[in-house]
Amino acid sequence: MEGRRRRHKLSLSRRDFLKLSGLLAGILALNPNRSWETRASSSKPKVVHTYCARATNWDFSTTWWGNYVDQAVVDEMVDRGVTELTGRTTRVAAWQALIPDYAPGQRVAIKVNLNNAVSQTDSDNEIDALIEPVNAVVRGLKEIGVAESDIWVYDAIKPIPDRLQDRCEFPSVQFCGGWGTNPQGFSSTERVTFQTPPGHPSLADQRISNVLANSDYLVNMPIMKKHCCAWVTLSFKNHFGTIEHCRALHGYTFPYETDYTPNYNPMVDIYQNPHFGGKTVLTIADGLYGSKGDQSSVPAPWTTFDNQAPNSLFFSQDPVAIDCVMYDFLNAETWVQAGGDDYLALAAQEGLGVFEHRATGASGPEEWYSQINYVHLDLDTYVRLQGRWRDGTASLSWNRPLHPGLAGYRVCYSSDSGGDVDQGSSPIDVTDPNQQAIDLTGLTTYSLYDFWMEPYDTGEDPLSESNHVPLLPTDILLHFPLALAG
Repeated sequence: MEGRRRRHKLSLSRRDFLKLSGLLAGILALNPNRSWETRASSSKPKVVHTYCARATNWDFSTTWWGNYVDQAVVDEMVDRGVTELTGRTTRVAAWQALIPDYAPGQRVAIKVNLNNAVSQTDSDNEIDALIEPVNAVVRGLKEIGVAESDIWVYDAIKPIPDRLQDRCEFPSVQFCGGWGTNPQGFSSTERVTFQTPPGHPSLADQRISNVLANSDYLVNMPIMKKHCCAWVTLSFKNHFGTIEHCRALHGYTFPYETDYTPNYNPMVDIYQNPHFGGKTVLTIADGLYGSKGDQSSVPAPWTTFDNQAPNSLFFSQDPVAIDCVMYDFLNAETWVQAGGDDYLALAAQEGLGVFEHRATGASGPEEWYSQINYVHLDLDTYVRLQGRWRDGTASLSWNRPLHPGLAGYRVCYSSDSGGDVDQGSSPIDVTDPNQQAIDLTGLTTYSLYDFWMEPYDTGEDPLSESNHVPLLPTDILLHFPLALAG
């Protein structure tokens, strides 16, 4: 244990911290009853990738793969994805940040991908949407006041299979598909107009699904998969299931077609329509199984995920950045033909997001991107520390990692005065893996502390290191937030 009692260098200088403390003190003096939380800002779009090896447990041969998804694990993946994306500490705060102006009675549409559903009784093993991520999203929406009956799960040109609807945990959620499964039809007034380039065949306007036209907000839920003709089908192409006749656009979206040009793609026009880009509050991409073959493949193991399913979900508010990240995973797994990312470059040129691929020769995920803030969270080891200083007590809290061998935590700290807290010197051992909070007393006033924690397994080996949280105990501020460096 003594070998693990290491003192880390403070991540924030005392001078800078005092400047920040003085600024917050002035703010709180104006309104002492208000609680403040400072978050790091960045101009880079964030793409959060949550992973848990136990999200699925299919053997790639027995019955239907949809029977082998752990709802509880997926719930955690979605909750931690939206909190990390928004920088909030709770599920409800994250969804409030995503839809800050929600008013009761407004509708939220969820676009799923059911490209391979051929009937309401569809029972094949080709890749399609799963209900588990949808359940997790609905749970979050309900917490901010969205009624189940105001949530519409749809694919406007495909049937909604019974096996998807029957597993929904919320009985009043609305499902809408084509081919007789509660079809809502297409708007008589709301259409997508296409700006085809001069000298190329024009495209007729496309009517928009009434589900989206009548909704106020949209959560786009594509699947991470390749495509036999467009090379990839991700968040942009997912909306071919929102318009009436997507086949009419194939000539401009399939790189081998004679009408194809890298200088134009109708998927960009679709997203520029205010019903699409203007209503999208979040993209959650389903990579629990994914498809490394083509759009209608049966899920198979991925070599880049240790010959297992990807067991991944991706979150972003930048549709270009999230497609770039998924494209790179597909390309690393099986190679994507030239032209598959032309639409992303075009979308970036139109201001729809940031276009960037993984850096060649990068040593690890932290070096993959310079323009995209890619955050990978392995939920077996991921822990995020939160804290507050109030009335002489530092109150720390954290999430529970999902590692099956989790045995406890080491609460670590350092201070510029070298002082300890009443609960002991660093690290303080928390032997209950279900404990998620601790109060610390006896901190030295005006001494700069840095807190972090390490979950450990049954062999007492650390699983990871959390974010660092600085604290300057003072007798001036009665309520001072700690979430300043995470």
